[in-house]
Amino acid sequence: MFGHSSARNCLLVILASAFLSVAPLYALPIKPKIEDVIKEAKKPPEKFVPARAGWNGPEEKSAVAAPNATYDRLRKSMSPEAARLQLLQAAKPDWRLLLCVVGVIFFWRYKLTHEHSFVPGKIEHQAEVVPIAVTTPAATRDKQAA
Repeated sequence: MFGHSSARNCLLVILASAFLSVAPLYALPIKPKIEDVIKEAKKPPEKFVPARAGWNGPEEKSAVAAPNATYDRLRKSMSPEAARLQLLQAAKPDWRLLLCVVGVIFFWRYKLTHEHSFVPGKIEHQAEVVPIAVTTPAATRDKQAA
């Protein structure tokens, strides 16, 4: 049906994923033994010793947080004047890009206005009407017979 193995593989992957997404999955039932359940119930619960790090303050001097200059600078709100200056700096285009765009515009305008002067021997072609002789099928048959 499919000539290419990649198309066949793709179809197989789609069918397998559709089957696995639609087919219900069931877990096998657990059948515990009563003796095991009784043994586990008689065991005392395990008691975990809590960790002591950080209860009475940091354990070491290196655990004290060092001041983060970048975070402190970003946390402080910006004044409206500073925000306005930053927006103006971001909105100002680069002079080299503007020069490039203006150069492209002038180049295309010059090319469009002076296009005919660059081709010295160009002759303007006018539409020509070429008459085509229409023959009947009988006339072509007579020519072929002759």
